[in-house]
Amino acid sequence: MLLIIMSIVTTLTAYYGYIVYRAQFEPSYVYGEWIEIGTPHYDTERLMFDQYGVKRDNKRIATGYDFDGKEIIVNTGRGRQIYRLTGNSDSPQLQRIHPRTPVQQFVKAGFEHTVERSADAVSTRREAVSSHFRNQK
Repeated sequence: MLLIIMSIVTTLTAYYGYIVYRAQFEPSYVYGEWIEIGTPHYDTERLMFDQYGVKRDNKRIATGYDFDGKEIIVNTGRGRQIYRLTGNSDSPQLQRIHPRTPVQQFVKAGFEHTVERSADAVSTRREAVSSHFRNQK
């Protein structure tokens, strides 16, 4: 009897681990709208990931993407873009890591209240770009 209970517990634990592991690497984890932060409202970029690919500002830019659980790789006619998941489950964010400039950071729609809003987004972005070039020396 004890052996049966132990095998049931082991099976359930393994199944739960598989479900959690699979959920991390499913493209649906990044589905939805992502809003650029640190930019003026008139220049804010919006990315939309769905089962059909990627849209930027309501225009389809790719019919697919790769997601390895940490990074999203999008191949477009203009080249490859790579985004890294940052933040946490309370404030999911994306940071573009390729190409490096201009610096871009996104927050998932519905979580905008979790990021600090700058009164002067233009100077914030200018400082981020300036900092990037200072650090390349």
